[in-house]
Amino acid sequence: MDTRMLAEDPFLLMRMDERTVEDFEEDIAQFTEKEFYWGIALRYDLGQLGMPCKIEEHGVDNTGELIRGRLPNHNADKIYHFMDRRSPKKVEIKTIPEWCKNFFTFKVSALKGCHAQGAYILVPRSECYYLLGKKAFVHLLKNLRVRTDIETFGLKPCVRPEMDMIEQMTDDGIITRREWKPKAREYVIRMSDILFKERKTTAGAR
Repeated sequence: MDTRMLAEDPFLLMRMDERTVEDFEEDIAQFTEKEFYWGIALRYDLGQLGMPCKIEEHGVDNTGELIRGRLPNHNADKIYHFMDRRSPKKVEIKTIPEWCKNFFTFKVSALKGCHAQGAYILVPRSECYYLLGKKAFVHLLKNLRVRTDIETFGLKPCVRPEMDMIEQMTDDGIITRREWKPKAREYVIRMSDILFKERKTTAGAR
């Protein structure tokens, strides 16, 4: 895409943050693939917790292709439909590089969007995962300074909780942290080449 075409597509420019079109396309394709497999890992885990379920793709797109112009929706990525007819759960998947041990980063728009949709945010790690819901979103937005200085997030409004805060919220029952059940853990290990492959744009941000 040339400079003139980019100038005529402000929606794409805003979503690209500081990335080139080529890097943005690569990131989208890679993240979509990771999201797919993390979604399956969560399904395995829920099944072993006695909550067998099916996944409905709910996000804006699951092909990994670059969408130009305005996005048609900002839906959470997945809906988990449970076999015992309990209420379905919407889940947005946010991956964090394995080398990042000290903090999480969330765009304010993501927290507010998931809150409005009644969705959870899944933050998967190699040994465990974190689930954040409405109480967590409210707590983070109330207690953290909104930052607009994080270049890898396009200087968009973000909050960055340190892991001490995440663990305290877990102890207080605001965030759920679970170690992967055996079937899910085996799957995470088997798919590790994809799940833990570092994104080009985050590799340069260390």
